[in-house]
Amino acid sequence: MKYIIHLFIILLLMQSCQSKEMRINFKTIEISIPGTMASSVKHNSKYYCYFETVDKKNSSAPFTDFYILNESGKIISKVPLTFANSTEYDLYIRNDSILTTPERSSLTFYLDENNKKWIKIPNATNEIYKDKKYTVVVNNESFCCDKTWFQDNATGQKYEIKAENPVVNKLNNIYYLTTKESVLKISDPKSHKLMEPFDQYYPTANTLTESEIEYSNDFSGINNFALITSFVINNQLYHLYSSDNSMKIGVVKNESLLNVQEFKSDIFPYRSTSDTRNYITENSYKTVPFTTKDPNFFGIIEIDKNQFNVITFKNLYREPIHGESKIKAWTEKNFEYFYSNFNTLSMDQIDRIEKKENALTITSEKNSNIEELSKEQRAYKKSERKYLHLLTRYDYAPDDKSVQKIQFQWGFPFSIPSRDNKKKDTNELLLLNSKSIFMKKYNWLLSFLNQKLGTPVSEEPSYSKWETKTQSVELSYSEREATLTLTLQKK
Repeated sequence: MKYIIHLFIILLLMQSCQSKEMRINFKTIEISIPGTMASSVKHNSKYYCYFETVDKKNSSAPFTDFYILNESGKIISKVPLTFANSTEYDLYIRNDSILTTPERSSLTFYLDENNKKWIKIPNATNEIYKDKKYTVVVNNESFCCDKTWFQDNATGQKYEIKAENPVVNKLNNIYYLTTKESVLKISDPKSHKLMEPFDQYYPTANTLTESEIEYSNDFSGINNFALITSFVINNQLYHLYSSDNSMKIGVVKNESLLNVQEFKSDIFPYRSTSDTRNYITENSYKTVPFTTKDPNFFGIIEIDKNQFNVITFKNLYREPIHGESKIKAWTEKNFEYFYSNFNTLSMDQIDRIEKKENALTITSEKNSNIEELSKEQRAYKKSERKYLHLLTRYDYAPDDKSVQKIQFQWGFPFSIPSRDNKKKDTNELLLLNSKSIFMKKYNWLLSFLNQKLGTPVSEEPSYSKWETKTQSVELSYSEREATLTLTLQKK
């Protein structure tokens, strides 16, 4: 933590050596929100941010929340997501409104800020730039046919350019298209091939001439090189890029990328492949998200005319540690309640119980692993100790929210390391002792269930089962998965 703080102090001192044309400012905002920032934009002095909570061992997809923050980082509102979770979202601005589209989806949702909800609207176009003459469009909804084209606003004719998800800037009536690896200079879009209909489309060979390639990456030996975005200040095109694990600003001279500003820190700006629709009609404003080595520090770079603002969110949220005795008491109390009221139990009751314990929601989605696709699943996580948590999963019917299945599962929030890994940290030591940890819990639960439910109808090493006419209870320990699971299910 001290390392990160020192780095930001260094960043503040860097302002003395910046370009006179560009004012570089740094700001740190304290927030307290579970998870890490995903797709985000700043608009009208507010931050619109997806936050993801990922449990890689127990969920194939992250749980995603959406927040609106003011300039001080205070939460203005939390907006529920009514559409299925995705790993990426395109978040963009059209006509002064916030829109979003899940990755590789044609669905579009408009943010109704007053009523704090997303509203499905007709599909948004894939425009990334527009002026009086041309509209630039990107299509990346197909895994095989990413393409970019200029559309003549007067005639409707489309001219294809071989450029994958570019950022478009216009300078002196020339279009500059920046991809992750190159900068293209397009003087006359009409000199390019007319685009064929999609049903006749095949990937086009690169027809760009040498004069149109302003810059092409020759930093192949440098780790993590990528052009992030480009922007115009005082009639000069600048490029924000990352190379050799640092962030830089450069200009292109004689087909070479020259560094004019280097940031001595671990700020890593990135371009999400899903964020393609945030077009602008001027070159004066852009926002770019970034991460750092510390998962509790992340932020947004705001480029506004000649202002280059690095806005860092310092996330103060820390997941509460409940302790073994509290988790044990909570499990016994709520298992009894769930078992006795299973026929009438609803997700509204579950949510109240879990949120009272400040449990962390980690998934809320249609789950393809559920046998009946008409069911949905929600899961909550409570940390028993730093490296051991209790995950409670609930399968429920979407129509009446009646609970169909409940799982209590203890596990470690990481994958089992390779036997060849010689690094002995706390995680590995816990895994080495997992059998004694979980067998102790297994014996406690077996004794508790025998007392409440009687003798199991089936019993094997590390497995026991109880049944009634309406429901079943199973207790199992998997040494291979390092998990202990208690399942309550309707028949």
